[in-house]
Amino acid sequence: MKSIHLYNFYKTKYGKELLIDVVPLKDMKKYISSTPVHRLSYYDLTLITEGTEKITLNQHQMCIVPGCIACSVPGDVWGWQADSSLEGYALVFEKEFLLSFFNDRHFLEKFHYLNREHRSPFLRLEGELLGQVEKLFVQIRAEVKSYVENEDHVLRALVYLVLGLLERASIADEESSLSSSEYIMNRHVAAFAELVEANFKTNREVNFYANQLCITSNYLNKITHQILGVNAKTYILKKVIQEAKNSLAYTTLSIEEISEEFGFNNSSYFIRLFYKYAGVTPKHYRINYTS
Repeated sequence: MKSIHLYNFYKTKYGKELLIDVVPLKDMKKYISSTPVHRLSYYDLTLITEGTEKITLNQHQMCIVPGCIACSVPGDVWGWQADSSLEGYALVFEKEFLLSFFNDRHFLEKFHYLNREHRSPFLRLEGELLGQVEKLFVQIRAEVKSYVENEDHVLRALVYLVLGLLERASIADEESSLSSSEYIMNRHVAAFAELVEANFKTNREVNFYANQLCITSNYLNKITHQILGVNAKTYILKKVIQEAKNSLAYTTLSIEEISEEFGFNNSSYFIRLFYKYAGVTPKHYRINYTS
């Protein structure tokens, strides 16, 4: 495999453009079987109702059981078992489905489990909360099937309710009472992470990102260190290394090809940088990860 397969949102699945869907996992299994490792260009909240097996999201691996929800943002790398026996539903949507109403481009990052820096992409629901969320997934699916063009309000309300209920299951205490200055810093850091996601292959200079955010490089370094625990440069490089790990683990691209894909002038520097952050060479990482 020369690259990780990317799935885009099927906007006209129901004959007219609709940026949301609830898909039973049984309907996804032919895609999982053909490309168990893939990326999505949209948000995905997958609720497991039956089965137990391992799922990997950006190399965070978890043994999934009923009541688990895997939460992915655009660009995340999924790793399924090719013969997956899990059952459940995937609530999938494009950012524009909600942002066109809430008019806040960072609206979704306010939910901790949809923030790229959340420590785990998996949530565990139990009891009444699990029942509420599962019922809402079924209700959203029914609304989608009976969708009338330009009547999105009920769907948005139901999705917003799901997002709010899932927030109860996430680790939210650390940001439960933000001061106004902390809120501004978090908005800048969320925007920075989004910019890095879009530009890390071609631009690793802190000045570029600071200019895009209309703040100084020093301030960007300060707030990323305060909130993420590393300065901006380190965050960018860690993103590069994480994506390089995905390529090493899931594709057949050579080390030289991966180095070129990520904008390095020569593979020697890439190998040194990878060793600095991963603790092993790219070659050893590929051997150890795939063995």
